[in-house]
Amino acid sequence: MTTGLASRIPVEFEGEGGGTGELSWGQREMWGNIHRQVNTQLTLAGVVPLPPETTVESVAASFGFLLGRHQSLRTRIRVDAAGRLQQVVAERGETHLEVVDADGADPTGVAEIVHVRLRDTRFDFAQDWPVRMAVVRDKGILTHIVTAFSHLAVDGAGVDVLVADLVNRDPDTGCARRPVTALQPLDQARRQSLPGQRRQSDAALRYWERILRTAPAHRFAEGSGRSDGGIVVAHFSSPAMSAALRTLGTRHQVSTASVLLAGYAVALATVTGRDPSVVQVLVGNRFRPGLAESVSTLSQAGLCVIDVAGVGFGEVIRRAWQAATKAYKYAYYDSTHRDELIESLGRERGEQFDLSCIVNDLRAPDAETLDGDGWDLPALVPDSRLDWLDVPNPPDERLFISFTDQPYPGLAAAPDSVCVMVHANTRFISTSDVESCLRRIETTLVEAALDTK
Repeated sequence: MTTGLASRIPVEFEGEGGGTGELSWGQREMWGNIHRQVNTQLTLAGVVPLPPETTVESVAASFGFLLGRHQSLRTRIRVDAAGRLQQVVAERGETHLEVVDADGADPTGVAEIVHVRLRDTRFDFAQDWPVRMAVVRDKGILTHIVTAFSHLAVDGAGVDVLVADLVNRDPDTGCARRPVTALQPLDQARRQSLPGQRRQSDAALRYWERILRTAPAHRFAEGSGRSDGGIVVAHFSSPAMSAALRTLGTRHQVSTASVLLAGYAVALATVTGRDPSVVQVLVGNRFRPGLAESVSTLSQAGLCVIDVAGVGFGEVIRRAWQAATKAYKYAYYDSTHRDELIESLGRERGEQFDLSCIVNDLRAPDAETLDGDGWDLPALVPDSRLDWLDVPNPPDERLFISFTDQPYPGLAAAPDSVCVMVHANTRFISTSDVESCLRRIETTLVEAALDTK
């Protein structure tokens, strides 16, 4: 299927705040993540149907409004004369909105083609603005909007802020109803250079050092994968896991995030034969002052060590909660210094650290009251579903696991399921071990929920 690029509509923008400065800690973390990837630039892209009355002019105006309002969307990354990375924020500039005609084809299919193109076209961070936008038109009527944001500019929670900004614009003037009060990346970087923030980073690095001096360096047994390698992507959905999480969260009076982390720690130790389980949890850092509504990238890795050997699952939950609490506290730091620390300790120990087991819990926060009764857990287990996906340009990670509330687009899941997406490099972990890990999480949680002793 081919599509016609009808036109590129110029979009001018102007906003408060500009200048040049160091990268924020969140930007540095994401810069490193992006440049470790082979297949992808970690772009957040999506397609949304449009009401038939939508005009090209209104979409272009919304595009310019967002760039003017948020510095991260008008930021380029450049290298100064000393070789240091700098963020360069423009106060004004111009981009374009693509208008793509369906040319008689199915507009939904055309929108998906545009989505893939915008998502997979690599950003030149020194020249491009870190956001792209297009609309699909069929017989003169706009049908879909396609957006692609570099993860270097915004994370998922930041996209939610952008959507809220559009919803809350004054319909008469097109202006924002309130100013931006959250810290934008340039101000984040300035604040992070102050003594108080440097002490936060130093404390975090001391925490990482304490863990790394005693934790096992390797996550996977020698020869556990296959030599030819390749990334596989698995999707597992489980209503039994969801019900068991609520039951155990209520019973132990902890968040289901801690329970889920405990279940994963047990599964990981079982499948890899390595105990304690050492995992990196991704921490959003939006709970920190001034960052709740920031349109920027704020996720950094927290380090958890959870010993699961020889104790009941209730104790594993307690240990997971303690480990996660510390990981969240110490997941705000200068990642350049963290990387230097890991390299230095590796030389000291004579072995390279493998910290490639990464967990991202993207589920909505727990409700105020967890209902932990009324499920027939064994009856829910057969409704679990495992799918192997052919995903273009998957992240090149050894083992990356995400927990969500919704299934991957196009897949079915039983109601109220926890959905789990795994990206795994088969040089280090086999496809059978990936499946064993997923099913072991479910089994561990269900058996613990049924054990009322």
